[in-house]
Amino acid sequence: MAPDVNKIFGWGILGCGWLGRAWALDRIQAEESVWGSARRTRILSELETDGIHPVAFDTSLKANAVWPRCQHLLVALPPSAGEE
Repeated sequence: MAPDVNKIFGWGILGCGWLGRAWALDRIQAEESVWGSARRTRILSELETDGIHPVAFDTSLKANAVWPRCQHLLVALPPSAGEE
C-alpha cells in the first residue's frame, strides 16, 4: 500500500531494532508521530502496539521505493543488514 502523501511524520526510523525502537518510543513519549521499519511481521505488530506506524522493510526494494514522508530520518541498521 502506498503511503498517504499528505501525512508527514515527525520521525522515520529505518531499522527498529534495539536502538531504533528505543528512539522511536522516546519520540512517542514526546508525543511526536513516528514510523518505523522492520523485516519481521511479529516486530511490525509490536511496533503498531507501541504506537509506531509500522513499515515493512524488504532488502530487495528498488532505489525508487516510496517511504512515508517525515521531517527527520534516523537510519539504525546493524552492519549485518546487507547480509543475506
